[in-house]
Amino acid sequence: MMRIENLTIFPDRREVLVDDTLVELGSRAMDVLLILMEANGALVTKEELIDRVWPTTIVVDNNLHVHICQIRKIMGVHRKLLVAVPGRGYRLLRSAEPAQATSTFIAVAHSKHTANSLPFSSAQLVGRDTSLTEIGKLLCAHDVMTLVGAGGIGKSSLAAEVGRRHLSQFEGRVWMVEMAGRNTPCPLPAAVASAMGFTSQNGEHTAKTVIDLIDKKPTLLILDNCEHVIAEVAEFTHMLTRLNPACKILATSREALRIHGERLYHVIPLEVPRDDDSNASIPRRSAVQLFLARVSSIEPCFCANNANLALAGRVCKRLDGVPLAIELAAARAAILGIEVLAEKLDESIRILGGGHRTALPHHQTLEASFDWSYNLLSETERKVLSRLGVLRGAFTLEDAQAVAASDDLSVHDVTEAICALISKSLVVAHLEQGHVEYRLLETTRCYALQRLEANGQRNATERRRARYLSKVFCASHGNWTNEARSRVHGDNSSPSRQRLLSPGLGILPLR
Repeated sequence: MMRIENLTIFPDRREVLVDDTLVELGSRAMDVLLILMEANGALVTKEELIDRVWPTTIVVDNNLHVHICQIRKIMGVHRKLLVAVPGRGYRLLRSAEPAQATSTFIAVAHSKHTANSLPFSSAQLVGRDTSLTEIGKLLCAHDVMTLVGAGGIGKSSLAAEVGRRHLSQFEGRVWMVEMAGRNTPCPLPAAVASAMGFTSQNGEHTAKTVIDLIDKKPTLLILDNCEHVIAEVAEFTHMLTRLNPACKILATSREALRIHGERLYHVIPLEVPRDDDSNASIPRRSAVQLFLARVSSIEPCFCANNANLALAGRVCKRLDGVPLAIELAAARAAILGIEVLAEKLDESIRILGGGHRTALPHHQTLEASFDWSYNLLSETERKVLSRLGVLRGAFTLEDAQAVAASDDLSVHDVTEAICALISKSLVVAHLEQGHVEYRLLETTRCYALQRLEANGQRNATERRRARYLSKVFCASHGNWTNEARSRVHGDNSSPSRQRLLSPGLGILPLR
């Protein structure tokens, strides 16, 4: 529930009450109202309103003005709170009464009617029911939770939905703070103060003074996209939970905060079709459901016949079930056709652009999402990641050291870099019965290869891989007779067989 003066809005039910009386408001006008409320008093440009309310339709300013008038009409005597900024857009103020300063900061009244800063979303969150249930349970038991995972995996969407589902539990005291600002970087205390409605007379914000103003009542603070300011967020979170045990933190990041009491939740990709799936099973996979939903929202005439379902499944598998990649692919499929999209994806991930104009810059194209992570790496980590691009599928630490170590990088450097890349959600580690294998998501591998090519290092890295392959074969030469026999009899336990078939090296079994 959100409230401004005598106006009460229930986003989930899309209902508006004026003086506790239900009033009618058109669907488009309701969308405009929710976007303005989400901005928490900040300016929303006409372009942003039009892009979000009419994403697939060309409209003019007059259409928007009609719905603004509808909102002002229901606001009655408080209509002046909806302010038009000539030539730019609109602001929805919280109150006509200027706040009275009692300290450095002035807090908006924190009651069960306090408006939260959660973003409005009309799109269904596909394939995340289990995750939402698990996160909800863990949140009850832990003061600090961090959703970690690769870029575009859906951490922000999950966190926002968790906040919406737990509004009543925290009596409306749920705020979401965007760390990856669209414009100039904003200090963490100032970002939190802005999201929670604290204002300052002198413009100065410190972590301690902001924390002192947060109610000592059950409160949820969601810190989104923390990886580029991870140390500052960790320090702020540690201080906040120590001084205010009633406040819980839900952070999203590509790496952990690494503070005492933190509970990690690894966000995994959506479910992709299996090799043996029938045409009837493919649409039941959550990755395909998301793809079809997004394509249909852009192109209502899209036909989900068997051929298109098979191609949709192929695209989703190629993208490893990463939601951002799937949404971008759906947007391209609606324009190019799904068959052309599937063909182009085999050439480059650069085709995956055209995200929402209102999205954060690193969510507008898949390449930009990877650039965001890549630019946060050290020089050594960048070199290792790009060189790992020559390894397909699963690989061992020995494989990685063989292709990445060179005159400028020692084996130790490579090992340390791989540990860092795992912690930053760029390399996936799989432990089974004491044996660890690693892999890059296919989209990550394609990006790594692009970087390797751009750096002029691909040929040298491929040569190291070839020399390593030669050594593996030579070392196993004495076992070829036994190896051939074990293959004929289907014996997969031979160590030399397992070594020779290392998927990351691309070695195929004998036929």
